[in-house]
Amino acid sequence: MRPISLLTAASLCSALVLVCAGAAPAATPTVGNPGVFGALVNDMVVQIGDGSPGSVHGVAFPVVRGGTISASGTVRVPRAGLDFPPVTYTDETYGSGNYTITFVPTSDATGSLNPMTGQGTLRVQFWARLQSQNFEFGPNCGVGSQASPVALTLTTGRTSPPAPTAPITGSGYDESTGRLILVNNSVALPATSNCNPPFGAALNSELHLPSAAGRNSVVMNARLEPLIVAQRPPSLTRLRLLPRAFRTRAARGDPRPGTRVSYLLSEAATTRFRVQRSLPGRMSGGRCVRPSLDTQHRAACVRWVPVRGSFKRSAGPGAVSFRFAGRLAGRRLSPGRYRLLAAPRDALGTAGAVKRATFMVER
Repeated sequence: MRPISLLTAASLCSALVLVCAGAAPAATPTVGNPGVFGALVNDMVVQIGDGSPGSVHGVAFPVVRGGTISASGTVRVPRAGLDFPPVTYTDETYGSGNYTITFVPTSDATGSLNPMTGQGTLRVQFWARLQSQNFEFGPNCGVGSQASPVALTLTTGRTSPPAPTAPITGSGYDESTGRLILVNNSVALPATSNCNPPFGAALNSELHLPSAAGRNSVVMNARLEPLIVAQRPPSLTRLRLLPRAFRTRAARGDPRPGTRVSYLLSEAATTRFRVQRSLPGRMSGGRCVRPSLDTQHRAACVRWVPVRGSFKRSAGPGAVSFRFAGRLAGRRLSPGRYRLLAAPRDALGTAGAVKRATFMVER
């Protein structure tokens, strides 16, 4: 029954591969988290007990639908989206005939992925139903069952199999290529169940079932499509005011008060602008505080005092500019020295570093 052994092992590869996949819009090359993603697997090796390893090489498995990743990196593929195609094989042991293996998920696939560190895990639960057009295997003949599914946790890190089995290590996710290698050699596999004789015993013999944890391994090379990119804070750079000194009222020869604010954004963001005024202060306990009314205390430092009011600007990535008339909360800024504070925040609420630029309001 060697054809059953090799083809069934390869079929198990197919199932374990496909649970990693989720649907993704074809026109979207990358997604941030949260987002929808998919996966293709083009290389996989499954070792069951002491049998020959089943392997699949150079075949990109199709993407199934519904895979998502949350803002915190939690991965979920809904059970309804784990739509495994039946695998057909031919066995000559009991006469010519076609047989199929259908992989039935019993719950959502769950896990995690950190695009910045590359660490990832995926937990899947399924049972494999064996069917034939020529022989009566039994309606629920398979490995595992709906009530007792096979549970498999794949990782990009180092496994912890029972002794004396040596650990194996996967390969972290690379957000530039979308590739990762997930592994497991700590899963136990049960014997077949609900199979009519002599099929159950024959399959158990060929697949070395049941097989204890530490005697089985899975190594899966996958590629995510679209790529999942790390959700990094937005970056605001090159904050400028031109001119840096301006009036807030129109004057002869200068009919347009105010200045032009410009900056660069790394991604789409909403930037909140606030203003602080420079006022004299004195050092006290290592801090610059409001000067005392006592005339013997001279101003020794500059303190920045918030001006009431703020405003926001939303823009896409790249260069941004707008006219600032020197008004805040409906009031003109008085003559003096100020600084403008710009705090970007993306659509997910991730805040970027605050940038500052000084300016002068003239009389």
